[in-house]
Amino acid sequence: MSGWLKPSQVAGQLGVHKSRVYQLIRDGILPAVRVGGAIRIPTDAWNIWMRQQAEAALAAIADSACGTSTGCGDGQAPNEPHAEGEDD
Repeated sequence: MSGWLKPSQVAGQLGVHKSRVYQLIRDGILPAVRVGGAIRIPTDAWNIWMRQQAEAALAAIADSACGTSTGCGDGQAPNEPHAEGEDD
């Protein structure tokens, strides 16, 4: 493990108030541990969580661009024209 982040540091990175970070931790959304009397977010867990959030956001964008909840489904990029003669 490479280190620890304080809730205030996470709040700064997310652009939210520190109380929102504590709420995310309390709700089990953001991984954290208690070290002594302090709450800390393991850096490795933070990086994984952020990557998962980014992937979910990108998937949601792709889904909305195709107008479906499962993506384009045809292997083509959103809004990419189909080849001539292909059925939609």
